[in-house]
Amino acid sequence: MSILVALICLLYVLTPYIQFTAIPVDFSIGGIQFNYLIGFSTLVSLLSAALAISGANWIFSSHPGRRQRRLFPHWLLPGLTAWAIGVPLGSLDVGVAWWIAFGFGTFILLVVILFEYIVIDLADFQYPIAAIGLSAVAFVLFLILVISAQSAGLRLYLKLPIIILPLALISLRVLYLRTNGTWMVEWAFSIAVIIAQIAMAFHYLPIRPIAAGIFLSGSSYALNSLANAYQENRENQRMWIEPTIIIVLSIILFTFSQL
Repeated sequence: MSILVALICLLYVLTPYIQFTAIPVDFSIGGIQFNYLIGFSTLVSLLSAALAISGANWIFSSHPGRRQRRLFPHWLLPGLTAWAIGVPLGSLDVGVAWWIAFGFGTFILLVVILFEYIVIDLADFQYPIAAIGLSAVAFVLFLILVISAQSAGLRLYLKLPIIILPLALISLRVLYLRTNGTWMVEWAFSIAVIIAQIAMAFHYLPIRPIAAGIFLSGSSYALNSLANAYQENRENQRMWIEPTIIIVLSIILFTFSQL
């Protein structure tokens, strides 16, 4: 694990010191023009994700409690985390803030790999704690992505993929953990579509990045909780308790963040 994390960290540390001419990618769909710039930081993020997935597979395949279980579900969060580290780093100049973001991202990556290793064995007594920890870290990661995307001042068509695609994967993985192995694809992508509508509204409103991050993350968690409650066939009143509490807290924190 230390070798894998060290290699990913080395990639990101070297990125600010390597000059690379950005590659323009222009195309149109339905008369709408899309313009992308593929820079070195983007390539490093994608390479880091691929390295995290292959490295995680190497680590997890040696787990003594694997019992021929498929490792694909355990690739999602390590790969997503390694890619997401590059989002805030790519928008910051090298300085104190850059190093803080780098250190925090490295810590999250370590935690994700460690917890994913634990949850491979469903009989592990640490499984409940690791599953809860993975869910929490996943939504902290989403919070960071939203704040970074909002702070960067990106156009909507650039911002939405950074927010929505990771959320769909996070929801898919979190629901898989909470239901002990049920793929809830429809729920995961439905949650992503709902949050996309809110994100599009926030794009055109004077919402602070941290306030947007808090509300979108809280709403995402509440929807995931509702999906899990529905899957478990809870009673109607019990089904709405946790989502309601999370939404109320999100609104309160959102209001204070906007002051």
